[in-house]
Amino acid sequence: MKNYLKILKFACLISVISACSTIPITNFPKLAALNPQTFDFSKAKIAVRIEEGFRVEDGDVKLVANLYNGRTQENISETFDMVVTSKPVSPFLHGQMLSGFDVYGLSFAEKDNDRVLAFRDAFSNIVEQDRNANDKVSSQQEKNSFSLSVTTQGCLEVGSNPFQKMAVKIYLKPSEEKDYFTFVKEQKIDLAALNNGKMPSCGD
Repeated sequence: MKNYLKILKFACLISVISACSTIPITNFPKLAALNPQTFDFSKAKIAVRIEEGFRVEDGDVKLVANLYNGRTQENISETFDMVVTSKPVSPFLHGQMLSGFDVYGLSFAEKDNDRVLAFRDAFSNIVEQDRNANDKVSSQQEKNSFSLSVTTQGCLEVGSNPFQKMAVKIYLKPSEEKDYFTFVKEQKIDLAALNNGKMPSCGD
């Protein structure tokens, strides 16, 4: 673990709309255990658990990825609108199901394929450059870093209580081989406050 963590320093930036905090990657053992040499960004998926009466639609959940190359001081930042897919089959998510809640699976949109692959390749190139570097990294050189953030909106279904806040919990699936795990603990989102006092209705 120490060897590959020297290659690429992970950081985890988590935000849910107005609630934003930076959390050390060591607080997320499963994310910290990812091997940068084998991590395929293009295979990452998101799932959200929200209360019944609310819904997420295409584009409501966004995945923001940032990559910083300490050698070149180049920063690459991409925002991807996630699209709703079929309900994910997952032992972990099955155990997360609660009465009165729904789980939505989300993945990258086909229109973003080129950007997703370009970001994945940039990530892989940085890892490869560091692995092949013969010179010692200068103590003055900034470290490589990679961060992920997830933001989510939603809408209120017809007939539901317009005064309640939307409870949402976010999960990340880092690869086809790995199961989902909790990425953001459950938070309450005031959708009306985020939309100038107007509760967004599904289908508007």
